[in-house]
Amino acid sequence: MNPFSYPETQNTRDVVAYFTRLGYKVSWDMNTREGIRWHEIIDADNNVVAQVTHEVSLAALHEDMICWHEGRDGTSDEDYVVHVGEIGNPLAKILYRKVAENPI
Repeated sequence: MNPFSYPETQNTRDVVAYFTRLGYKVSWDMNTREGIRWHEIIDADNNVVAQVTHEVSLAALHEDMICWHEGRDGTSDEDYVVHVGEIGNPLAKILYRKVAENPI
């Protein structure tokens, strides 16, 4: 976890609350040189499942993860990045399935 304080915004509160409800821990980190922040979604075994651009809305993230679960491209109009490691990462597939099964 980044030693700086967690930046509180409505988007961060929404993302943290939702993924915590799904059984994940949510932390954050940042590139201090570039000032880029991201959420880290961590499973019960302390694996970082996904890193997500910090200021994405939960609605956009939820919409796109459902699409990815269904094997389609995301449909939200927000510009953000999600890193999940290799294509076909089984931990990401589990995350997407949980999102698809759990409305906001």
